[in-house]
Amino acid sequence: MEPNLTYVYPHTRVQSLVSILRTTVYNAFPVVTENRYNERDFLKGNILVSNNIRFKKSSVLSRAGEQRRRCQSMKSYPSSELRNVCEEHIAAGGEGDRGEDLLQQMLER
Repeated sequence: MEPNLTYVYPHTRVQSLVSILRTTVYNAFPVVTENRYNERDFLKGNILVSNNIRFKKSSVLSRAGEQRRRCQSMKSYPSSELRNVCEEHIAAGGEGDRGEDLLQQMLER
């Protein structure tokens, strides 16, 4: 039996494998071992395609979504002027009088 064992790591390049096979005298069967601990860590990184699609959809920033978010954060301000702008914006169905940005409407007041 050969005293120097040749082993390869799971992510070895094909070129390296071919080189090992050409330069090594092999007359034994390969031995494959499994390390369950590393496999569990590897599976933590896998993401289902459906989860990836859901994440992409939720991370898309739209103008209406940004205005809703701003409105929610402005409701906590003590200024009644800001609250009025938000209430007008919500009552108008998310659209400004002339389609202007909510921030622009606030600056005009």
